[in-house]
Amino acid sequence: MLTHASMSTKRKNRDGERTDTPQSHGRKKVKIQEARQIAIQVPTHVADGNSKFPVSLDVENFADARRFEITAMQDSMVNARAGSSKRSWQKLPRHLRRRAASHDTRRVPMYLRDKARAEMDPHNKNTSPRSKSKKAGKTGAHPRTDALLKRQRDKLWLETHIWHAKRMKMETLWGYRLALHPTEKAFRSSHRASRHGCILHDASYHEIIEVRAPQAVLIPLLDLCCESSASPGSVRYLTGSRACEALLYMPNSYPYDLIGPITILWRPAVSLGSDNLPSSRIVWVVCHPSIFESAFRSLAISSSFAVEALKPDDKRRHRVEVVDLRGKFNIFELMGPKSSQVIKGALTPVLDHESEEFDRFWNGLQRLQCPGGLPSGMVVGLEVHDPRLSFPPVNPPVHASKALTSQQSVPSPHLAYSKIWDSISVSAGTPRFRKKDLDERRAKNSIPGGKLDPLREDDQISLLLIRRTISDHCDSQPVHGWTMIIPSGWAMPFLTSLTHTGTLVGGQQQRDVQMLEAGVPQFPRDFPTTEPYRERAEAWDASERYRWERTPPAKRVNYERLGIDNPWKADWENVLDQYTPGVAGYVPTQRDTIHPWLLSKYLASFVLETTDISNPAVWLYDKLSASRSGRGNTGLRLKESANDLWCGALVQVQVELHGRGTLSDVAAVYPLRDDEVQICGSFFESLRESLELQLSPQDVIMGYLTSGVYSLSRGRPHGIGTVALSRLVEVRKQMLAISSPVYVVKVRNVNSDSCRLAQIKLFDHLN
Repeated sequence: MLTHASMSTKRKNRDGERTDTPQSHGRKKVKIQEARQIAIQVPTHVADGNSKFPVSLDVENFADARRFEITAMQDSMVNARAGSSKRSWQKLPRHLRRRAASHDTRRVPMYLRDKARAEMDPHNKNTSPRSKSKKAGKTGAHPRTDALLKRQRDKLWLETHIWHAKRMKMETLWGYRLALHPTEKAFRSSHRASRHGCILHDASYHEIIEVRAPQAVLIPLLDLCCESSASPGSVRYLTGSRACEALLYMPNSYPYDLIGPITILWRPAVSLGSDNLPSSRIVWVVCHPSIFESAFRSLAISSSFAVEALKPDDKRRHRVEVVDLRGKFNIFELMGPKSSQVIKGALTPVLDHESEEFDRFWNGLQRLQCPGGLPSGMVVGLEVHDPRLSFPPVNPPVHASKALTSQQSVPSPHLAYSKIWDSISVSAGTPRFRKKDLDERRAKNSIPGGKLDPLREDDQISLLLIRRTISDHCDSQPVHGWTMIIPSGWAMPFLTSLTHTGTLVGGQQQRDVQMLEAGVPQFPRDFPTTEPYRERAEAWDASERYRWERTPPAKRVNYERLGIDNPWKADWENVLDQYTPGVAGYVPTQRDTIHPWLLSKYLASFVLETTDISNPAVWLYDKLSASRSGRGNTGLRLKESANDLWCGALVQVQVELHGRGTLSDVAAVYPLRDDEVQICGSFFESLRESLELQLSPQDVIMGYLTSGVYSLSRGRPHGIGTVALSRLVEVRKQMLAISSPVYVVKVRNVNSDSCRLAQIKLFDHLN
């Protein structure tokens, strides 16, 4: 057996003798020690043997000696840096090391980035983080602002784009560069934040349209193109104390030509309680960016119809203005039980403009354990100081022992009034002082770093708060929060203060899952009759098909064997072009005469809950005609018979899967056959394991799932889908025959050849 000494490597020196060399760790230690040594120069001219100093000073020799020392110092620094025992990533603590992203210099702290860049590219002598100057110089480099604007030629950036781009995955959607999801892998943190804390979403991509006209014109104008549980011109919304959620249609086209959901805000008029009504009113319509052009055109056409309906003398006196307010505001959505405390801790109201009613509301926020204690849609207007003056904010504690009185929860026009409605406030522009100026003032405080007292020259910002609830009013847990509308130029000051207290920031995926967990349809993915849905479906079909074609045949799903023609796109024409027996007056319909449309939740509940309807097609036709007449629209077109209307009706439903399994997008929904109803329908609620059912040629598709996910709040798969009304009526008859209180169907995912039992629920018509 070889000993340690015998295992060492033996080499010959210059004299030919063998010498023992140290091991690798020893050689590395010697190398580092040699790299850290500095060469010295021994003096040659001395006076005697006892003195080290020369008798006389030779300038040339003295300069050569200094040159040698400087060169030796520089060489030693280079050798020490090159012979370092650890690289930049090895100097990080264990919890900061990222093996998969070790090539990215942005993954290391700032003090190690220069060294990391030099290690990544040793030939690059310029290790500065910025190779180009921010300012334009003689070299012809463009300024940083011009470079950023150049990148926005085909898309727009939000004011918080750079903040989001450093922390989230970005994607171009609807003409904006938006945050898709955070870079962190975990997704449960966003769910916990919406249920137990606060989550923020920058919704500034939503766009606002202003309509200015007399009240006598605005009310019929909105009725011509809007559909909601209550008229947008009702007393509930007319005072401006509540926001109205509605669906927007093309004028005189209801129930066809759906554009999308909108939010209507009336400018508060404090004189509405008296007999002197204002001659002109202002309405804001907040819409999704994908439907802005259609919404603007719909409001413009409706204004023409509303003016034409007036008397000839009134036409000359009344004037309607439809104004584009894109880029004038920023919108933040804060959802969760702690959102009220976050707002109260981050904002400081202006005391000079505070009213007694506002004082009761503001103090009552600290008594709320959840914003759900206030009415949904409540509008609050306030004026606050620059949030950077009170940075860092602290969330106030919740006093649960003090109950919120009814006086603090009643919406009123006085409480909803804000100067943000004025054109001067809208065009306020960027903040007057930069963060650098405020930091200099903060450094001069008696306690440096403390909060600043507002001065007269400091900014005062007017904003709106809208109480918002995401809920289907069924068995799901609602999500309560606030929507904040602030002027443009103030997004980053508010975002920094709102997120400092631990508020999580989410992207588009977090917002979609939040709506899906609450059981609320998300636009545009859950509205199949709209144009934005068709565009999204086409893009999804192209991307998924491209991914599937690049996958090897042995690793991808064989859809041809499963009998699925197009697994990435819902075939709504096939759903509607089917014969449904058992309905009086219903006959087969040609495909070219079918016009799909979404049935409102209110009418869908009436059709399915009312058992004494002998002819539901005629009943639905009469109901829609009466609804159109009440809005001032003419009757339905003659070519649209009750049969055509019944054939194209689609209903949004919730789908829950009992037992194991999952739900995916574009999953097909089938009604049960007669033999399956007797086996599965009556025992559905007692089933502990989900049954797998096979398809047969007699099965027909009644609809598709537009969104599917495993619900963390429910503990089982949950999805939102759209089904044909005629097929849903048939399912209701099947369940009544076996006395089943639930609607049971079967669902098939696109990657499976079997179906699983699921339950269909209607949305509450009160929502």
